[in-house]
Amino acid sequence: MSDESLRKRLIEWVQEYDLQGDHRTGGAVDETSAEWLCESARTIGFEPILERVPMSRLEKQAAYVEWDGHRTSGIILFDATLTGPAGVTGKLGALGSEASIGYGRVPPSPALVPEFVEARKASSQSALLAVTGGEIWNLPDGYALINAEQYTNCYGPPVLQLPSEAWEPLQAAREAGASVRIVTDAERVEATASNVLVEVVGMRPELAPLVVMTPRSA
Repeated sequence: MSDESLRKRLIEWVQEYDLQGDHRTGGAVDETSAEWLCESARTIGFEPILERVPMSRLEKQAAYVEWDGHRTSGIILFDATLTGPAGVTGKLGALGSEASIGYGRVPPSPALVPEFVEARKASSQSALLAVTGGEIWNLPDGYALINAEQYTNCYGPPVLQLPSEAWEPLQAAREAGASVRIVTDAERVEATASNVLVEVVGMRPELAPLVVMTPRSA
């Protein structure tokens, strides 16, 4: 296969993948995508294995912050606790401060903001707002979501992730002394994720195997 043919095929695969929809692990699109990837592997001569993995998926019911008639939708941090439908109400303050609601700018690697890490561990604040993405982290505006490393062992206060555009309105709300309400409401549903496994025989089969792994949801 020529370089140009390979390039064309890769572009087509990415476009097909993108048109499938939201690749949430354990969701309907995820299952369709797994079957599609298996068929794609077969077209180039491989025999893939589809490995089914039972899991518990967090299904969002509501996720937003509101104050004085203003509401901004957000994304739940999936390894944090939840507020339930009633939500949590309080005044805004810095992460780890005495304010009941902490907020701050947080990158996809929270270790760069130790205040956020400590606020999650201390649980002294009722809820946290993590403003993600944006030029401050050399990222585009919008979301830059945090990995839920403890997905099966949720801890700390509820955390709502917001896009970078939410920073200025939150600053204004804090300066005005507004009372904000955060809602992170979700339920766990049983689901099945699928791993697609393909073995590629190398030129030196006597050597130990090399494992390459990547999430299909990305």
